[in-house]
Amino acid sequence: MSRPLALLRSVGLLLAVGAATAAPALAHDAHHGVDHNQIDGVRFDIHGNIDGRSVFGAGGRIEFAIVPDGFIGGNVHDELALSFGADLFFVPLYWGDNYYSGSAYVIPIGAVQWNFYLGNHWSVFPEVGVALHIGFDNSGWHDKHGRSYGWLYAEPDLGVGARYHFNDNVALLMRISTPGGIQLGVVF
Repeated sequence: MSRPLALLRSVGLLLAVGAATAAPALAHDAHHGVDHNQIDGVRFDIHGNIDGRSVFGAGGRIEFAIVPDGFIGGNVHDELALSFGADLFFVPLYWGDNYYSGSAYVIPIGAVQWNFYLGNHWSVFPEVGVALHIGFDNSGWHDKHGRSYGWLYAEPDLGVGARYHFNDNVALLMRISTPGGIQLGVVF
């Protein structure tokens, strides 16, 4: 595994664990007596990303709450949501020992998000799911030692993110996930 990818995965895992353990307490303190902005119903996001393989891409997701009132209750506003989408990676950046083969690939993702609404403008979430790598090159992905990873394989999706809600209809999305990398986009 490349050093940037290993670092990205480690940071993402630590942030996900930290968010999962700290968010309920933060949500209680920040939300107590404060209204929140929540995009009700189905949410859509579009985002750009850079992954740990130094590759640019773009993607989108559709999200919907399956437990809109959450599990905690009281003054804590949380929800459990399903998130489905895909990222298309297509522009290589040749920094250091990059094992990207130069062909485009798509990563469909299915994940479960636990959203916590903090105060009037922020929501944070950890997510866990499954990602499927689909390459458009028969030779597959190779690392710097020539090992092939094939053109189709699955791996876990682990991530953590935040949204800044401008109003009830639009939010800024920031997400760090593996395999999606660093993502910045808009939710509507």
